[in-house]
Amino acid sequence: MTFTDHLGELRSRILYALAGWVPCSVGTWFVTPRLIRYMRMPIGHTELIFTRPTEAFMVYLKVAVIGGLFLSLPWILYQAAAFVMPGLEPSERRWIQSIVPASFVLFVGGATFAYLCVLPVTMHFFLTFQTADLKAMISLSEYIGFITMMLVVCGLIFQTPIVIVILAVLGFVNVQLLRKGRRWAILMIFVIAGIVTPSPDAFTQVVVALPMVVLYEISILLVRWLVKPSPKPS
Repeated sequence: MTFTDHLGELRSRILYALAGWVPCSVGTWFVTPRLIRYMRMPIGHTELIFTRPTEAFMVYLKVAVIGGLFLSLPWILYQAAAFVMPGLEPSERRWIQSIVPASFVLFVGGATFAYLCVLPVTMHFFLTFQTADLKAMISLSEYIGFITMMLVVCGLIFQTPIVIVILAVLGFVNVQLLRKGRRWAILMIFVIAGIVTPSPDAFTQVVVALPMVVLYEISILLVRWLVKPSPKPS
């Protein structure tokens, strides 16, 4: 294919992706109130407010667009893979076919973990600063933005096995290096857990850090099973 043909193919794939994203966003619009009801569960009975005439509408639109993106993500990833796969070797195609679904599952797992474990603890901690003279009046747009950020951050953190396997394939790390750096990795994990969950109790930090430690150990096993060590020069 010529360069112009590649641009035409790219444009077609982008249009196909949008053709899946837009209808999903439109469909999500009609269930947005229910989605917001679920998203506000971590703050319990604390009320959400909006201070600008357009704020609630823009939040509904944002939730619909992000929800549509999430629903159509498998289709979008398929279009991306269909664009790059013809230029890959058979072994590289097998890697793509394995990594893309695994990455999606891990992202969903990370977002679910954030919603069920991280957000309730985090929001409870922040709301404990309320007093008789200081009441929480949380803006709808700021709260939805915070929730979205936490879900995305935890979803990306759960990509750790994928990232480590790719680094191993490229030759930057190996099983021995991962095992040797286990202590430093665990230390960094607890630092990240302390940042994500500002609650001062150690139990909460351990609850958040434990899945990341498990993911690191799974990464070592995956590198051991999937990545063959480079042959030593004779």
